[in-house]
This record gives sequence, C-alpha cells and structure tokens, in this order.
Amino acid sequence: LNYTLSISTPMRSLVVIDREYQHCPLQFDDKIRSANLFPLDMYDFDIIMGRDWLINHRATIVIHTKSVIFVDLDKLEFVYQDSQLGLLAFLMDTSSDGPSLETHPIVREFSNVFPEELPGIPPECKVEFGIKLILGTQPISKAPVSSWGAPVLFVKKKDGSMRLCIDYRDLNRVTIKNRYPLPRIDDLFDQLQDAKFFSKIDLKSGYHQLRVKEQDVPKTAFRTRYGHYEFLTSSL
Repeated sequence: LNYTLSISTPMRSLVVIDREYQHCPLQFDDKIRSANLFPLDMYDFDIIMGRDWLINHRATIVIHTKSVIFVDLDKLEFVYQDSQLGLLAFLMDTSSDGPSLETHPIVREFSNVFPEELPGIPPECKVEFGIKLILGTQPISKAPVSSWGAPVLFVKKKDGSMRLCIDYRDLNRVTIKNRYPLPRIDDLFDQLQDAKFFSKIDLKSGYHQLRVKEQDVPKTAFRTRYGHYEFLTSSL
C-alpha cells in the first residue's frame, strides 16, 4: 500500500495495516470468488467478509439456514451452505462510567477550585453579594433580636418533602433593583459567530460560593422558633 490504515477491532485495539493481498481466490463449493484482503492480528476467524464485498458479489446472508445466497450477473442463483456459522460480536459494558472529571488536566492542576464538597465559607474576594437599600430606609423589624428578621414558611414539594422558604418580601420592597438590561438572544448568537471552542463550568452550590458583604449580613436575617440566623453567603 502507498498509505497506512488504522483499523479499530471489536476488542477496542488499533491495528495499523500497510499491506493488501489482492485478488485472493475464495472457493464456495464449485464456485470461485476473489477478494482483496488485509491481514489482521486476529486468530478467531480465518476471514471476515465486509459489506462492500457482499454487495459487489450480490451475496445475501441467511442466518436461520446458515447459508449465503449468491446471484450471478446472468441472474443464476446458487446457495453456499456450511455446517458452521461464525458471528463476529463483542460485549460492551454499558454500565461503565464515562471519563472521570478528576482525570482532566485542568481539574488536576486546580483541584482546590473543583472540590467535591465546599470546605467552608468562601475566601474574601473582590466580588461580593451586596444589598443596596433605597435612601432613607429604616429597619423593617425592631430590636432587641434583629432589625431585619424575616419570617420563614414551609412549602410542600412534589415528592412530599418540605422546602424551607424565607419571606424577604418586606426587604425586597426597600431594595434597589438591579436594572441591568437582559441581553437579547440575537446579540448572544452574534457573539458566537466563528467560535470553535465552548466551555461550561457548573459551580457546586454556586450561590453559596459568593460571600455577602459584611455590612449587609444583618439584612439577610430570618427568624425561626429556634432562634435568629443570618447568611454569610448568598442564599438565592
């Protein structure tokens, strides 16, 4: 061959081939057919006939009779039948897991960024969650316990369990809304033009990785029968 072929076998190994045996005679009873063959390092089968060869020689495999029907150009038909039938098959473990995230080079290099569980309060950084109030706003609750305590309630989920919800409606009424305009979908698609590589990062408990500004922590307070609590990280 003037080129090399890389063939993937059913055993998931790669075989590099640089030779071809042309016009090899194959005898089916008293009929002779020819084939161009590539040597494979497989000893379970003497020869494997591909789909192209079956099409070119008008051959049809009949599984239940263990026979092959050949149709000649002159429309004459003959049947080759052997006492043995070999099937090329392999098992695939569909339950095996895919590539592990831990094997990715970037994840290994920055393992502290991709923990399985959050180790604790996120470190201080330039980006923090803040709650801006309308000028002149007074606390919505009275001391001595908390000036911003919000009530809690439980809402039943679809599976029957209960979800803890904090009623921040009073706080929301005196909070300056984020007026940053949402991007138009057309503009987002325009930005993706000519892009070839895309990445996705799903932060574990992402909101809990964003610290609340120290001066805004009291505004996150909520009260329960067991006491008053405040969020040190974003609770949304």
